[in-house]
Amino acid sequence: MEMIRSMTQTVLGNVQADQTPTGAETVERVVERVVSSSLLEDRRDGCRALRALARKYRLLVGAHAMDALLHALSNDRSDHELVNYALETLISITSPEPFEEEIEESGSAEACRGLGQQFTEIVTKKTENIALFLELLDEFDFKVRFPTIKLLSNLLENRARGVQDGVLQVPRGVSKLMDLLSDNREVIRNHMLLVLTNLTRGNPTLQKIVVFENVYDIIFEIIREEGYSEGSVVVEDCLELLVTLLKSSPPNQTLLREGNHVAQLTSFFTVLLDEAEDPAKASSAWSAQKMANVHKMLELVDCLVQPEGCSSEVQACQSVLRVSGLLPSLCRMLLASGVPAITLTLVITTLSDVIRANEDNQKFFNNVMAPSNPPRPAVVVLLMSLVNEKQPVTLRSAVLYCLHCLLYKNPSLQAALVATLLPQTAKSTDISSGQLLCGGLFSNDAASTWLCAIALSHALHDNTAQKDQLLRVQLATGGGGSCVSLLQQCCSLLLSSPAFLAKVGLLQLLALWLVQCPRAVTQFLNVAQVMPYLTAQISSSETEDPESQALQGLSAFVLGVCALYNEGAPGTLTREKLASMVTDRIGRHVFRNKLEALARTEHFLLGGKSPKISAKKKSDLCFDFSFVVAFRSLEGSILRAVNIGEADTAELLTQKVKELQAQLSAAIEQVASLTADKQSLSATVQQLTQQQHALQMQYQQQLQLHQQNSSSNGGGDGSDGAMVMLQQQVSELTYARDYYYYQMIERDKQIQQHLEKAGEIAAKSVEQEQQTAESGDSKPASADPELETLRCQLRDLQLVLHKKDEALYQLQKGNVHNGSAEGDSHQLEDLKQKLEKSEKLVLQLQETNSALENQLQQLRLQTQDEDRNKTLGSDDGLAAQLEAERKKRLKIQEELSSLQAEQEDLLLLLTEQDGRLQRYKSHLTMRGVTPPPGEELGDDGEEDEDDDVSLQ
Repeated sequence: MEMIRSMTQTVLGNVQADQTPTGAETVERVVERVVSSSLLEDRRDGCRALRALARKYRLLVGAHAMDALLHALSNDRSDHELVNYALETLISITSPEPFEEEIEESGSAEACRGLGQQFTEIVTKKTENIALFLELLDEFDFKVRFPTIKLLSNLLENRARGVQDGVLQVPRGVSKLMDLLSDNREVIRNHMLLVLTNLTRGNPTLQKIVVFENVYDIIFEIIREEGYSEGSVVVEDCLELLVTLLKSSPPNQTLLREGNHVAQLTSFFTVLLDEAEDPAKASSAWSAQKMANVHKMLELVDCLVQPEGCSSEVQACQSVLRVSGLLPSLCRMLLASGVPAITLTLVITTLSDVIRANEDNQKFFNNVMAPSNPPRPAVVVLLMSLVNEKQPVTLRSAVLYCLHCLLYKNPSLQAALVATLLPQTAKSTDISSGQLLCGGLFSNDAASTWLCAIALSHALHDNTAQKDQLLRVQLATGGGGSCVSLLQQCCSLLLSSPAFLAKVGLLQLLALWLVQCPRAVTQFLNVAQVMPYLTAQISSSETEDPESQALQGLSAFVLGVCALYNEGAPGTLTREKLASMVTDRIGRHVFRNKLEALARTEHFLLGGKSPKISAKKKSDLCFDFSFVVAFRSLEGSILRAVNIGEADTAELLTQKVKELQAQLSAAIEQVASLTADKQSLSATVQQLTQQQHALQMQYQQQLQLHQQNSSSNGGGDGSDGAMVMLQQQVSELTYARDYYYYQMIERDKQIQQHLEKAGEIAAKSVEQEQQTAESGDSKPASADPELETLRCQLRDLQLVLHKKDEALYQLQKGNVHNGSAEGDSHQLEDLKQKLEKSEKLVLQLQETNSALENQLQQLRLQTQDEDRNKTLGSDDGLAAQLEAERKKRLKIQEELSSLQAEQEDLLLLLTEQDGRLQRYKSHLTMRGVTPPPGEELGDDGEEDEDDDVSLQ
């Protein structure tokens, strides 16, 4: 215990038994020791103490010790132990999550959140700090290199953009990070993989630099050493880095393809399949890490052939994947046994993207045979899973997407699928794709009906010839009745099925079948009871139920398609009759509203996002991507076909323009409010900066006064106390200024988001205006001036933003850091605390002034007594006593002069402090806050000054 007490006193200084220092006082003493100690051991002990305090007093340590820690890292790099303490302290300060110790100290977890982001903002705004951390990575010592990597990881998690910009500005910054991948210590290499992943995410420039640093060879070598799919989490981290570098980056994909690295991807699956075919290992279940590694590798392959990517680059990657053997490996894995269901789903999805819109790959996959007895095509095996009710919905949806990719832009395969539905001259014992689809279409399972209906629609997509061929399909009815066409059977099922999912799937199939196929429209109109069903659905009352809105909107769309592609065959409803039915029996507004309600449903919006079906349960199935595209392209033509394309359409567009104008006005008001708040906060930050400069000047004056009077005993304690308090206030204002700057950046982001939203709304308004003009009907005369006014308001808003950017640039140029306060109450509370501290300082200075006055009075009384004693002395020693008294008087006069000079300096400091106190009071009065007790301090100080002058 004595040793611990001694160490505490060495770092913190002696503390009296009856005085317990606060956290702020403890941190201040430790920081002072780190800054002012001349011995390396003392600075090391100070950094060790800061590391111990950082978890409990993170706010205080970050506010007071940030500069000291960075200075220690820069000047004491040779002492690795000190550097380790400083780095671990910075790691605690910038931690994204709060610590239990600081939550217990503050009493609220919410108050501790966000501190890491704020301190990270302060650290990363200076490029030299990032350069310092990268230089520390050159040290081979583990206790320096590893904490530096952890610190960079924290900074990237809190504010990746600032670190990315800093690394780009440091010469060879990326190269220093890449060199650590060759470190023989696995923990450093593994953590550096995570750092590089976070560093390159969302930054194409850094991604290209890392790729040119030969990262592909390094990563694949690590994967090989770790054992491919059987490796540890390091394999998953390596693949995550590759996904980050390759996703949505055609140049990096080109380098991967041209660098012959696709063969290394094939090796991953080859080793996996060889192990699966090994009898000794085939029966063993897949571990969680093995599944994670395989899933990440499938994601890597999938990002090379994303449908949203550049078509030429995707085609090139698809060809290379087939030639390199990766496509055959995926087919082997698809048909292999023992593969988990979730992994099999991802394999099917990845394989689908590899063959999509690539005729050679589609032909290769269509010829793949499953190893069964007798052998069956892989497509048939997949369709058997599609119609199997026991299979999970995710797997069945993946099979549907695979069939879509197989038939996409391939008329020959579409014709082959439709041919399996047509009557065959020779009987075949093998089950065909058409038989499976028809069986699933008319099953009792609503999900099977929906999946098979969408699958058949893919066989008809953009292929009018196959739509005519499908009209030839005849189905035998039970009970020995006559055969009916497939179209008639679909209509009968639509009328009789109670399941919502089955009706939605059949309506989509019928709608896409009727598009651009007049023969199908004629047969459809001849089916009994189908038109009454559609009109009843459309005429039903409006509701907020999404399922009802979907059925009503689909019925309106099918009726509109019949009117649009009606060839007017004898004995059927013509286009004019259908338009009259919509006008007279349904109503134009009702028909239009049904289509609009369909387009606003959540399922419709989700279905239009991607061709991939991300359904986890049956209720997630509703609209197919192909139908959504067809609906959006034909909606306007359908409205015109039923005579809702002129005045009614113009009225609709005018209403939409008004709604967009209201949204734009709201966005403008929000931006104006944020701009006003920013200007107010800018003035507050400027005032705080001026106060900081004034405190720094006072601190320098007080420091000079302390150095001049370091040898005297009187007045020293008051000067030290004032100097410590001033230093604390300077540190607090510095932190407040940096905090406000961080908040200001967040407020600027909000303003930019609102401006972007306003721009989008204005663009939509212009688009609606153009659509109205194209519809042929003249818009109301008031629409054009309103749009012109909105454009002027948008230009004015952009001008305000430009002025704001110029003001922000001037503030940054003058090193003025601005930000936004958390709230008026928080800001007023800070000002009250600073006012109380200033009043305490005034009281201390007044007490010091009184002590000096007492000392001066005692010296004068002592001089009078000595004069009286000299008069009463003997005549023999008169000469000697006079000489001695003369020397004493000279000494007393020198001391008196010194005290008077010290008193004048203290009076000057007191005057400056009173002025600062008055400014704080004025600031509080302007905000409507009553100053705390002690308002008469300024008057008392003035009376004391008058007394001091009279004494002098």
